[in-house]
This record gives sequence, structure tokens and C-alpha cells, in this order.
Amino acid sequence: MRLGEPHAGRALGAKQKVAERNKAIAAAVRAEKSHLAGRDLAKSMAGKRRASPEEVAEISRMLNVAQRSVVPPWKTASWFNLFRYVDGDGSGLICYEEFEEMVREVLKLSRSSMPEERLRALWLALDTDSSGHLSAGEFGAFMKLGECGFDMLIASLIRWTTSLIASLIR
Repeated sequence: MRLGEPHAGRALGAKQKVAERNKAIAAAVRAEKSHLAGRDLAKSMAGKRRASPEEVAEISRMLNVAQRSVVPPWKTASWFNLFRYVDGDGSGLICYEEFEEMVREVLKLSRSSMPEERLRALWLALDTDSSGHLSAGEFGAFMKLGECGFDMLIASLIRWTTSLIASLIR
């Protein structure tokens, strides 16, 4: 053995230490990913009440109205733009925390108008695969449930306003 060359026993011990450290780091990363993925949240919500289809449709209408109230009139309210705005990391998925932030901070729904229990029940109904995430497709299907009711309301308001104006002009 030459001066400066590593001792075979020490090199092997160092390799084992590095491998063990890497395994520990990988386990910590997996645990953090699981936490960030919402899997622990999905497990903690197991057995909790899920929103009924009627309740899901009602909340969809509520969120559509809220979205239209916060979007400036010169912009088009779009569920996809809302999803992209909330999907901060650009993953194409939103977790419960992002969903809750959307409801509370972006759409400005208070806890009295949307209690935490109801929001969690909605989440459980939407996250059918218990992945801890909603995809853009899942979110879009949910938001589209409430669009028809709102569009019909607007159409009836326009018809009513038109007939009122016509009767005032006569």
C-alpha cells in the first residue's frame, strides 16, 4: 500500500456509512413526499363523511358564483385559469392545502359560508382515488357541474331585464 491510498477496510466502512445515510435521507424524502402528496391527509380523513352528489353540485355552483365575483369584469372566469393559479408548483395537481387556499383566499369564502367539515367532505367526494390530489380534469368536471345553473340564471336575468326594458319603453 502506498502513502495516501485509502485503506480497504476504511473505504468499505465509509461506503457503508454513505449508503446508510443515503437510505435515511431517501426515507425522509419519501415521508415528506407522502406528506406533501396528501396521503397522510387522505388516511386521516378515512371514514369521514363524503359530500353527496347533490351537495357537490351545490358547492360547485357556490364556487362558480364566488369565482365570478372575484374575477375582474374585463377577464373571463375560467375554472382552468383558477386551477393553474392555485397549482403553485405547476405539477398539474392540487393538494388539499392548495384547494383550501383557493376557497378561503382566492374565492374569499369564509368559514361560516363554507365550514371546514363541509370543505373536507367535498374534498373526499372529489378525491375518489384517495391520492391526496385533484387533477385538472377532476377539478374541471367538478366546476362544470355548477356552470349550467349559473348560465341559466344569467340567461333568465337577461330575458327578464330585456322584457322589463321593453315594457318601460312602450
